[in-house]
Amino acid sequence: MLVRDAHGSALLALHPPDAAPGGIPVPAALVVARLGGSVLLVFDRWRARWELPGGGIDPGETPRQAAGRELFEESGQRADRLDPAVLAEFELPGGDGTVRRELAAVYRCALAALEPGGVPNDEIAETMLWDPARPPPADASPIDTAIAAAVLAAWPGPPGRRGAPCPPSGLS
Repeated sequence: MLVRDAHGSALLALHPPDAAPGGIPVPAALVVARLGGSVLLVFDRWRARWELPGGGIDPGETPRQAAGRELFEESGQRADRLDPAVLAEFELPGGDGTVRRELAAVYRCALAALEPGGVPNDEIAETMLWDPARPPPADASPIDTAIAAAVLAAWPGPPGRRGAPCPPSGLS
């Protein structure tokens, strides 16, 4: 286990993006959006914490499309390209005492600048840039900040614009 949060969820492992452990569903996608050496975080009103932009993959949507859509919906930011970074393996407690395992497809992108707009909205109160060389905000998800720090540390060279294009927001 890499890290556990106060709700009992645990980040178990970070796998290469092309090495999914068999039999574990991939219902979500996250984005590590980098601007310089900092990572974009969004403040989720419902969970009252800072997180990476991301969420569930809609029916008929690819993980990359979900990542691009969620990035735009939650932060107002668009990525020219999203590169597969890792598959994050989670252990999530259920309300009935059960535990399930899930994967999230994690993508990375380089932002040239922060575009205005997009927040606040019903889900997201605000955005911020977090420098992983500094401690995360006290109300940040330890799982998301661990993923962000690991992806940023493994990012080769300066911010680039390689990878597959991110489809325009709203396409599924």
